[in-house]
Amino acid sequence: MKLKHIVFVFTILISVWHFTSCNSDDNTTYTDEVASNDAMIYSFKLKGKMTNAADSVTYPVLEKTVFDINQKFPYPNRGLIYNPDSLVYLTRLTKFLPTISFAPNTASTLEVIYPDSTVTWKSGDSIDFSQSPIEFRVKSPGGQSKLYEVRLNVHKIDPDTIPWENQASWNIPKDGAIGQKLLINGNNLYIYTLLSSRVKVYKSDRNNINWVNSNVIGLPKNIKLESLIAFGNSFYILDEGGNAYKSSVTDAITWTKTNNIDNIFNVLGILPGNTVANDSILVMTKQGTKYYWAKTIDMKSLVRVDAIKGFKSNTVPSDFLANGYSSATNYNRTILSQNLLFVSGGKTFDGQQVADTWAFSRGKQNIMEVTSAKYENTNKTFDVADDFKMFFYDKSLYALTNDSLYLSKWGYSWKKAPKKQTLDSKMKTVKDMSVAVDEYNYIWIVGNMDGGSAYNVWRGRLNRLRK
Repeated sequence: MKLKHIVFVFTILISVWHFTSCNSDDNTTYTDEVASNDAMIYSFKLKGKMTNAADSVTYPVLEKTVFDINQKFPYPNRGLIYNPDSLVYLTRLTKFLPTISFAPNTASTLEVIYPDSTVTWKSGDSIDFSQSPIEFRVKSPGGQSKLYEVRLNVHKIDPDTIPWENQASWNIPKDGAIGQKLLINGNNLYIYTLLSSRVKVYKSDRNNINWVNSNVIGLPKNIKLESLIAFGNSFYILDEGGNAYKSSVTDAITWTKTNNIDNIFNVLGILPGNTVANDSILVMTKQGTKYYWAKTIDMKSLVRVDAIKGFKSNTVPSDFLANGYSSATNYNRTILSQNLLFVSGGKTFDGQQVADTWAFSRGKQNIMEVTSAKYENTNKTFDVADDFKMFFYDKSLYALTNDSLYLSKWGYSWKKAPKKQTLDSKMKTVKDMSVAVDEYNYIWIVGNMDGGSAYNVWRGRLNRLRK
């Protein structure tokens, strides 16, 4: 009985082993059959041979270019190979060396279909992309085939050029304009104009310029137009007496006092925090004969800055900017050393017209850090004038002055902007112009540029910053 039992168990084990082995063979055969009929392209890269100076710039970019492979465009048996990020402007399309991978463990063949001929490609061969788009036909060992369209997208316009467009202007009222200031909120443009007897606001959709003007309610004639700022859901402004006023961005016409206790001398700009919730408005407050920096979120309650890294005193120095300056905030919540408020130009407390640039950050442990770049200590590229206006754009500081555009990394030195970014010949820089950048990377410039008869509105944008 024991011998029969052992023989029976042994027979079952042999049967199980045989069945498993058969299944393993079936699986292997099935996998080979699928792979042999796989006619897809799995990866695609290009490399170019440099023959001139332009190639030495554009072809290294080509080698780093990522190509997407859409396996079902526009039909299941047709695919599309393309680069979502267009190649550098003026990239010369010619014969490039591709690296192409097919399904693993297969020996697929590839045909390159040109407009006038078809050739079989072998690894190491170049392909002529000057006739882009071209087509690839992949044939698997099992006889299946798949067709791909191959597109090499190249920038058609110079990405570093700023085209300037003249937008609709409007006539200045008869009682004369003393100054104006531009604010942007979403798709709305607001231009506040100080006249001899009143304040007006001009409003338009940025996508369809059609100015609608209204007389502002609640603001005195002695407002400090340069102090106008948008913060959160409100606009704020000061009068010459240090009083602050507030209006909702959805209204922009009706203003009320914030009833601030401390005198506010001027508004510097938005001091960025590590989050939006920690942003604040940086102002100068006057107490007796001294000036201090202070933070506020409502232009009512002020928190004076008493600790400043590198400063022995907490008072504003005499060579700081008192009025006529421009400010801009660079928001970088991940690199806090670049999360900065810049203030530049205007006149100092001792009356000097300057193009100095001051940078403010919240600093570590919430101890404010202040640095300055003196224009006279750099290579002077322009004469300092009261038409100097600074703004932050494309990770750099830009400035308008002397009918020209200049740029600087952090304000330590200025250089003339490339010819591709020069102002339109009709654009003239003036003292009372206003500059702002919207969320679509358009630079908006408003200024009294027609001999005092009308305000012109210009906008421009780097081609590569188009959304």
